[in-house]
Amino acid sequence: MDKQSQKLIKKCNNGAKVALNTLECILQYAQKEQIKSIVNDMAIRHRQYVEETNSMLLSQQVKPNNPSPIVRNMAGAITKMRLKKDSSDQNIAMMIIKGADKGISEINMELSERYEASEAAKKSAHKLISLQQDLIKSLRIFL
Repeated sequence: MDKQSQKLIKKCNNGAKVALNTLECILQYAQKEQIKSIVNDMAIRHRQYVEETNSMLLSQQVKPNNPSPIVRNMAGAITKMRLKKDSSDQNIAMMIIKGADKGISEINMELSERYEASEAAKKSAHKLISLQQDLIKSLRIFL
């Protein structure tokens, strides 16, 4: 696997891990079954994506990155603080949508910088974008 492809897949893998961490944190605060079900389903899909990209990297003897503990803990603390103030379905949906929008933007930026990456790596990045778009679409009903 070439360096451009490695960097793209690592970025996507890391982004999916951050999203998964956030979804799992939010799941603890979701009160109604409908939003819990959506968040849980998306957490499962993100976990599958992380496993898939971990396998892609490990098959090429490339060690996947993990989000730094500082970043992960800060994001978790901020999420918990916001949800303690307001754990309404609307607030949960808005928080997730904002994060997904940011994730899509970062992946698109990475794709533009890694134009020499393999088609498989680009396909994997587009899969994560699609996953994030599905997440946004499923949560719009709460806004």
